[in-house]
Amino acid sequence: MSASWWDNPLAIRALTTWTTGLLGERRRRVEMDRTLPYPGVTNGEAVTLQPSWAQDAYQEYCVLAQKHGLPILSETQFTWAAVKGVAAHEVGHSRFSGTYPLSRALRRLVNILDDSRVERGMIRLWPGLAPHIRLARLASWIQAPVVHDATGAALLWRFESEFPQALGTKIALQGEEARRWEQARPLVEQAWDAPTPEELEYLARRILDILGEPESQGPTQEAHDFQDRPEGDQPDPLPQPAGENKQSGGKSQAGQNSKDETSAQGSAQGQPQGKDQEEGSPQDAAGENAGGEESTGTQGSDAGLSGGSSDQDPEQSSEAQASAGRSNQERDALADALEGLLQEVIPDGISIRHKGDGHSETKRDGRIVPLPRLKATTLMAQARPLAARLVPVLRRPQRAAWERVEMGERFSARDYVRTPRTPFLSEYQDERCDIELEVWCDASGSMGFDNPKINNARLGVAALLLACEQLDVPTALAFFWGDSGPEWQVAKESNEPLTTTVQEYLAGWAGAGSDYLLSLMEAREAGLWDRRRSGRKPVVVIVHDGYPASDRDEIKAWVRRNRQRGLAVIGMYLGTEDDEAEKMRDIFPDVIVCQPERFPQQLGLLLRRLLQR
Repeated sequence: MSASWWDNPLAIRALTTWTTGLLGERRRRVEMDRTLPYPGVTNGEAVTLQPSWAQDAYQEYCVLAQKHGLPILSETQFTWAAVKGVAAHEVGHSRFSGTYPLSRALRRLVNILDDSRVERGMIRLWPGLAPHIRLARLASWIQAPVVHDATGAALLWRFESEFPQALGTKIALQGEEARRWEQARPLVEQAWDAPTPEELEYLARRILDILGEPESQGPTQEAHDFQDRPEGDQPDPLPQPAGENKQSGGKSQAGQNSKDETSAQGSAQGQPQGKDQEEGSPQDAAGENAGGEESTGTQGSDAGLSGGSSDQDPEQSSEAQASAGRSNQERDALADALEGLLQEVIPDGISIRHKGDGHSETKRDGRIVPLPRLKATTLMAQARPLAARLVPVLRRPQRAAWERVEMGERFSARDYVRTPRTPFLSEYQDERCDIELEVWCDASGSMGFDNPKINNARLGVAALLLACEQLDVPTALAFFWGDSGPEWQVAKESNEPLTTTVQEYLAGWAGAGSDYLLSLMEAREAGLWDRRRSGRKPVVVIVHDGYPASDRDEIKAWVRRNRQRGLAVIGMYLGTEDDEAEKMRDIFPDVIVCQPERFPQQLGLLLRRLLQR
């Protein structure tokens, strides 16, 4: 039976504790509400989060990520990191937001501008929050509709200002709305850095004047707005970027350059400390991202306005190059944020668990389910440090040569360092390898697709393949499962290289269907003994979780029979469940049960013992 992380009390407790830590001295309850129609809300007493709000955006995110070559998170990673971004956003309101005005148009605009402002403040306090907030923005943008008015553009520009142009735009303005937005946009970006709520409200009034909207359209307070502060609770001033002098708050600072609000050029000149040029430059965007601050360049503004001027600017070519440079930097910044979230540590137990009944909600097309866990390049990059530790454990150091010593015609020999015999290399001087490895991976439903045992198994197998490639050890890789009947797939034979296709196959490894390990055993047994008779030493490593749905006794008998005849058969389990570890020990007399960081030592010791028998 499947479960999402928000159904796990351990996960909810971890998220609640994390959010409470961000609140600091501003003590509020942290609550979860699956019925909430928006991502989160904050009032004087509580921060309320909707943990599953990003779920609907996941499929489109996968499409965008695949199309633009971005790292692909699993659904669990995506929803978990996105709700943490929302939690950081709501804590930002608790820390930096003031009391919102009651007039409808002004309140709506203040809320729109304040959303980006408080997120900037949180990132400046804790740069490590930037990837979570960036992902929450992406999920919000995916679920947002196309806008045709300048106020809606102010809402979406909060997202699109930091996205690469290739992702497209949902700002579709024409005519007068496009002209007004061009005039208002510099002030919108200036408001994102307003040091106080009073200056933010002042800038919002100026923006409403440009947009031609009266600020008093009847009092209202939306349910998702920031719900004001407890009596006597004052907001913190917005932290300033590193190396920038703190701006003075109030109308005097915001209004000192407000001579001409009716032209885009005049509005841009009215930004304090040259903010438009500062944020729009690729160099500054790179510097902000390096420090954890989000990019707020002005790329894509013309692309999002269908009513822009058609005249060709003499500097259009250089501007296009600068825009392309900004877009590349923004794409890299987004990719780096997603790459970092692949390493997100989610509390144990947040996984889809199967009890070996063969049931899974995933569908299969006759091969391993290509679930978007992570890119093959990412998996291999994560596995290389582990492989580097595995190689010296399994490889025999070369013998030191005879050395001439300055003692006349006499020679002396330096003996090589004594080490135990290693399984991969023989005692021959040419260090010729004489074993072959077969790695069989369980792809049945009990393995799931996003939990410690499958994630660790991908990492462990990838490290083993990389180490064997470096040691020139022939290695075969196969997966077994079954729907209506036994199925298995050999992704790589022992005489084949570790190609990109094999790496992608491994990165997409996930569980679905039933367990038919016995069928693969019977199919490969004859070839194993043929190689054994030819003088090779085949070693079978079976990655499993102890839950064969059928033929359990026959599997145990196969292992015992071939082990007694001299074939090395090793069970491998890198999960965290004690009951699964016990089932593995019941099936395999020789078994590795550990976490990935201990995998090299455990495998090396076991192989030495088996091959010295």
